[in-house]
Amino acid sequence: PNDVGRGGIIEQLRAVSRMMAARVERGVDRDAFYVGLGGFDTHSDLLKNLRSLLPDVNRAVAAFRKEMVAQNLLDQVTFIQLSDFGRTIAPNTGSGSDHGWGSHYFAWGGDMKGGRILGRHPESFKEGDATNIGNGRVMPTTPYDALWNGVANW
Repeated sequence: PNDVGRGGIIEQLRAVSRMMAARVERGVDRDAFYVGLGGFDTHSDLLKNLRSLLPDVNRAVAAFRKEMVAQNLLDQVTFIQLSDFGRTIAPNTGSGSDHGWGSHYFAWGGDMKGGRILGRHPESFKEGDATNIGNGRVMPTTPYDALWNGVANW
């Protein structure tokens, strides 16, 4: 779903927190939740759009993490933030970026062993790099869905 008004991602994560707090009453010991925020298909004005969107994302994630600590659930939660498609590393003529290959994740919590990159990071972003397939597009080295195997087995 798209974000509903400014700060909508914060409200969505608050709703998830309330559902998690009511897990005993709901009779569940495992949940999966999805929240969404639109506006990242930045074919133009990329920096302006990100400067507008990311502060709400940062506040929402920080508040959610703080609530998971308060509920004593931090070690039982895996939080995955992702994009549904990648973007080019080179700007287009509208000061934006075009659709690229692959995607990216940001994950934390649970038994996550953080601070690592899953896959092989490009040696450089220059045209001669083996992962750079031209026009600012970088070829992924790891399947998009590889992260989910570890999450499903956790």
